[in-house]
Amino acid sequence: MKKLILILSFCVIFAACQKQIDFDAQKWQKGKSRYQMTTSLIAKLDAEKPNKTEVLSLLGRPAVEERVLEKEISYFLKADGFISGWELCIYFDDDGNYKSAEVSYFD
Repeated sequence: MKKLILILSFCVIFAACQKQIDFDAQKWQKGKSRYQMTTSLIAKLDAEKPNKTEVLSLLGRPAVEERVLEKEISYFLKADGFISGWELCIYFDDDGNYKSAEVSYFD
């Protein structure tokens, strides 16, 4: 029982440390707190359904040009080790309109 309480306490503390914050375009473009803004940003994209040009205007171009593809743009969020981390992938339809977005882990 003590182990279960300890594990649950750890999970609550870990979740609290991963606090989400409201999307702020200036902070995003400076690369600050991107991971914590993803929930708010995805909700904004889902509500507004911007096209690819509008997304690039809002978020800026990714630091690595290869992350801008015809139907996808991906932004680095944060590192999680030497060669692994988190990224935001934004997907577009054939006409360049927002389709969906997701946070994914890469290694």
